[in-house]
Amino acid sequence: TFVQRYEDATGENITAVIAGRLSSLTLGESTLAVEGNGQRAELLTGVANALWRKMPGIVAQSWGKGGKVLVPMVTSGEIVVTAVDQSRVAVSARRGERITAATVLAVTTGREGSPRRYYRLMDYRLEGDKQVIRQRVVSESGMPVPMDTVSQWAGIDEEISISGTDRLLMAWIRCPRDNRAQESDYGV
Repeated sequence: TFVQRYEDATGENITAVIAGRLSSLTLGESTLAVEGNGQRAELLTGVANALWRKMPGIVAQSWGKGGKVLVPMVTSGEIVVTAVDQSRVAVSARRGERITAATVLAVTTGREGSPRRYYRLMDYRLEGDKQVIRQRVVSESGMPVPMDTVSQWAGIDEEISISGTDRLLMAWIRCPRDNRAQESDYGV
């Protein structure tokens, strides 16, 4: 409901106006810096700068929709950070307050000439000191289908692992939430 109200552009949207103003106030004098030297620092600086340019819109959407999740991905050999609505992320395991497994609805699409829809899901899981990211595709009925069912997804690696991690490589931006609600994973 919050997402639909925020995205409704048919009239004046007071939620979007307030969210935009709160975003400006939140980021007005903020900066983001990567410290260090070498190729890793240069790579991270480039990723951080690209993300920081998008942050006003991401934060405004967080205020208007309740939250966003920042998910880094490698696309055409480049690291990009994608902001997805919190409604597209399901937490499936945690250790204390730390999330140890989650699934992101990455993309929804239909195959050419077919009215059927397919969903590409990304499963993130900590396994010891490594993060495993598994890609899978399901049909409308939830049945698994091969990755190449949708031609754009044919070349995607179905599984990658990143060693030396102690948390999921994603960030959850939440607006303040109503503490009276039983479930506190999502902003309101």
